[in-house]
Amino acid sequence: MSLPIVCPQYDNSHIGSKMDYAEIAGLDRKRVSRIVFGTLFLHTTDDPCALLDAVIQTGCNAFDCAAIYGGDHVCERLLGNWLSQRSISREDIVLFSKGGCHGQDKLWAADLCIEAVKRDLTASLEAIGTEYLDIYMLHRDDPDVPVSHVVDMMHLLKGEGLFLAWGVSNWGVQRVEAAMAYAKKTCKVAPVCSSPQVSLAQPTRPVWPNTQFMTPDAARFYETSGVAVLGWECLAKGFMAGKWERSDGVYAREMQAKLVADPKLAAGFRPSGATAAQWRELQLTTAFCSEGNFERRDRAEELARRRGLTLAQAWSHALPAHHASECPEEDTCPISRDRETMTATTGSSQVCSFTALQQFCFGRHDQRQAFHRERGGRFERFSVI
Repeated sequence: MSLPIVCPQYDNSHIGSKMDYAEIAGLDRKRVSRIVFGTLFLHTTDDPCALLDAVIQTGCNAFDCAAIYGGDHVCERLLGNWLSQRSISREDIVLFSKGGCHGQDKLWAADLCIEAVKRDLTASLEAIGTEYLDIYMLHRDDPDVPVSHVVDMMHLLKGEGLFLAWGVSNWGVQRVEAAMAYAKKTCKVAPVCSSPQVSLAQPTRPVWPNTQFMTPDAARFYETSGVAVLGWECLAKGFMAGKWERSDGVYAREMQAKLVADPKLAAGFRPSGATAAQWRELQLTTAFCSEGNFERRDRAEELARRRGLTLAQAWSHALPAHHASECPEEDTCPISRDRETMTATTGSSQVCSFTALQQFCFGRHDQRQAFHRERGGRFERFSVI
């Protein structure tokens, strides 16, 4: 896919030559790159436009935003500025954004009243500088809000032409299934995608409050539901690129024990104010720095060495239908340097492959053999993970 980008400092002839694309329901057969660029940390980069130039050179045409990224639509404005400066055709890109939740100070609690959601949505459109989004997602769920209210609200907003399709982020599969059933019963528009945390590093608990991560039961649902999966924190916030050591896991467990034993210490260790950064770090190391994950990473590093790849490059093979050549060297690529800004999007038909790949990396001999038999010639494609 060659995109009409006015960007003379880059050779555009190779754009899209190796990127794989899929379709998501509701987008009129528009091709969506299986790699979606997440803009969470776009405001921390020295040159956001240069970073985005590098991203689109890979053939990535999909961008994931949110009202809260950077605070008050800051990252959306940066993306919008780049789109305007580069004169990129709206039809050549896929824009996701999310709203309907508070910030870290309120532990990202959902706000699913129609006034709040529409306020976030219209502000996102203005910040990006577009008349519509391809997909608008609700960033968090509130199980106390009936799915009927949510589906009715999103059906109404879609009818106003503000987005082509809608989805959810951090919803449990039971809620997704209930929303789909209600939409079918009432002839309303159903969610077309769901965004849980997905990584070969299996979290020991939800990484952040009110979030969801992929489980075997969830994978079985997505295999047959027709709902596309957009996995976030695919590198486990850098764990699958070499961040953190076993000692960090030991410290996390010791710190959690202290917080349980000392209510005064726990009361002062908050997600806002002076301890915000330490609080975030502890959530991550508690979730990801388990011995099982370090063993998986050790195996991935060994496989990476066999292929002459970095760990992050090897992990790119876990993104279904994606090739390692799309992930440049970690120490030279601004995409990789920019902390975790890449997320993966897969059609539901790819979840089974991802689950089998997880089993391979978990090191169970019988499951590796079953994977080999089931996938045949495709086995080698995933074995570098």
